[in-house]
Amino acid sequence: MSAAWYHFAKECRTNKAKLQCKACHKNGHVAKFAYPLYWRIGLLPVTTKTNQIQSEDSQYGIYKVVDAFCNDYTKASSERYYAKIVVEGKPIKFEVDSGSGYSFLTRSQFNELKLSQKLIPINIVFRSYTQDTFVPDGKIRVHVQFNEMAITDDLYVVPDTCSAILGRTWIRRLKIDLNELDETNCNIITTTFDTKAATVQDLTSKFPSVFEEKIGCIPNYKVSLKLREGATPVYTKDRQIPYALLDRVDKELNELKKANIITKTNNSDWGSPLVVIPKPDGSVRLCVDYKVGVNRTLVDAHYPIRRIDQIFNSLRDSKYFCRLDLCKAYLHVPVDEESSQIQTFSTHKGTYVMNRLSFGIKTAPAEFNRIIDQILRDVPNTESYFDDIVVNGKSMVECKANLDACLNQLDNHDLHLNIAKCKLFETKIEFLGHTIQYNKVQKSTEKVKAILEMPTPECTDDVRRFLGMVTYYARFIPNNSTITTPLRQLLKKIHVFNGQINVKKLLIH
Repeated sequence: MSAAWYHFAKECRTNKAKLQCKACHKNGHVAKFAYPLYWRIGLLPVTTKTNQIQSEDSQYGIYKVVDAFCNDYTKASSERYYAKIVVEGKPIKFEVDSGSGYSFLTRSQFNELKLSQKLIPINIVFRSYTQDTFVPDGKIRVHVQFNEMAITDDLYVVPDTCSAILGRTWIRRLKIDLNELDETNCNIITTTFDTKAATVQDLTSKFPSVFEEKIGCIPNYKVSLKLREGATPVYTKDRQIPYALLDRVDKELNELKKANIITKTNNSDWGSPLVVIPKPDGSVRLCVDYKVGVNRTLVDAHYPIRRIDQIFNSLRDSKYFCRLDLCKAYLHVPVDEESSQIQTFSTHKGTYVMNRLSFGIKTAPAEFNRIIDQILRDVPNTESYFDDIVVNGKSMVECKANLDACLNQLDNHDLHLNIAKCKLFETKIEFLGHTIQYNKVQKSTEKVKAILEMPTPECTDDVRRFLGMVTYYARFIPNNSTITTPLRQLLKKIHVFNGQINVKKLLIH
């Protein structure tokens, strides 16, 4: 390629009237071209940090930068190639990459092979096409097979941050035809999905009771509420329920009575008003307002609740996650007879005794957490936070084994799941207001959206509510304490809150 053929537009001495565009066939200009092709042969300057054309180059007729390894206009044709290679008798999915001279296997995939031979230490470091370097754990001589071809060759084990790569040495020796892989790529992806679906179906068949949405009763556990010395019963009459919700409330009360979770009573010194909360699916959640009389008479229950960052730290190095949601969790826990009387609630249909631990009792979270911790104590890689349970594993096989052990414990203790809210064998889940991935914790998009769409605070309570939401993501906000100091000053009595305008200024700055 001669230098005369390539030159910048400002250096061109050709008569523009003689130029013809090959794209639109009009005279006076030439077609634009894709930058990376010329960058790869070293003809155009490039900024090292952004990998983009320097701003001054736009005057040379270059207006668009595209990636050479991706074709947006024929996306289906630019999909990566994958092949299932049998390594020591076990199939493994590799990305076929002719740009690599070596074949690599990730650390977790190597551990799944459970080979008797040990890794051979090596004193080399690999460098990728992006100029990044990575240190292999070692290499191993393995027997591999693809279709009718079988070879024995070196396989390098690399950290899990890398991918399983099949290099050109194996491509040639195994006589892999990329055209054949093109026809089977979709089959490989479908097979992976089918394997997951089959695993889920297998578990639901093995533990049908656990995945049945009903309220069980945990055996060998019973909560006893303790009253303060000198506490006296308090009865509060029922509150009016909207007429539109009466039928749904009656249906829910009848179902709870039929399951012996509540019992109708005509005489009781205790009574707290029923509170009805409509749910998005059209049903209702029945709660009881125990703040008016019961909670202030109860002795606090002290059981340590794990910090969220401790739970996130325990999920490190895991690639697969299962999030389980217990169906009406607290109602699985029985209480003694005295506690049943204390939890009595008043309704438009009369007074009912609560035979299970009720949502709204101030000691209920600590009591429930204590019981769940004891039930799941010996289950590996399983974390619980009240009624949310996360089972995790470094591989699909490990995650399935841990989930199997967890479901077995739930089955033994008559605990049931809300299957509609469960997520099984996902590589990314929403948990405790965060998005969890392999060694990565991020903000939840929905939670961030809720903060951004909050109305501008107009009073002290609004400021306190806003700060509460922002503080939950404090780990992601550098200098959060300094930034929010002006807002926190508004919560002090010595400062006068002047209304919406002042707060808006503070939020903007």
